[in-house]
Amino acid sequence: MVPTAVIFDLSFMDAAARPTPDMAYHACQEASRDPVQQGCVGAGTGATCGKLRGVANATKAGLGSSLEEGAGGVLVGALVVANPFGDILDGHGRILAGARDGDAFLDMRRAIAGGEVRERFGSPGNTTLCILVTDAWLDKVTAMQVARMAGQGLSRHIVPFNTPFDGDMVFCFSVGEKTANPLHVGVVAARAAAGALMNAVAHARGMGGIPASRDLVGTVPTAG
Repeated sequence: MVPTAVIFDLSFMDAAARPTPDMAYHACQEASRDPVQQGCVGAGTGATCGKLRGVANATKAGLGSSLEEGAGGVLVGALVVANPFGDILDGHGRILAGARDGDAFLDMRRAIAGGEVRERFGSPGNTTLCILVTDAWLDKVTAMQVARMAGQGLSRHIVPFNTPFDGDMVFCFSVGEKTANPLHVGVVAARAAAGALMNAVAHARGMGGIPASRDLVGTVPTAG
């Protein structure tokens, strides 16, 4: 079984622009060991965040990757498409990208707590996707556990996280034979997922009249 997932970005720029089978085939042909392009590329082209007041008042996000090494040399790589309903925060709780109120950030957590809500639950438009690849040996059960733990890395930085408006999904692939405790792999995976999310914000650029974090708060530090 080959799982698939998408983000809904048709409300951003040209809704008629769709990926084609030829694009997918070309992407496979271009696969390499070179560093992955990040920012507003691939599935991250139409990604935005902070959509309490709609895409027009959101911030541009995108695609990010990160690689983390754990004990015993276990590696976990993460690729994240950041398209959440919520704001994206740094490790100190500062909003890096999210819903805007004029030239400032709205702070969705505070606005929602104060009574500002979206009435239409289940509407499309928001999904954060994460793909994990590790050289640790995992079976189906432990891979699922690692994927679940990696979600914690996203929840530390996306606020609010996993809302009724989001269709978040994490995939975990084991491609190696290294022996490692799934608990350890999960902690490293959460760190990788968080780093990829930060890179998705750091490498994004303004498009279609929607500013990126760099336009609002300046340079955003990148993760490993």
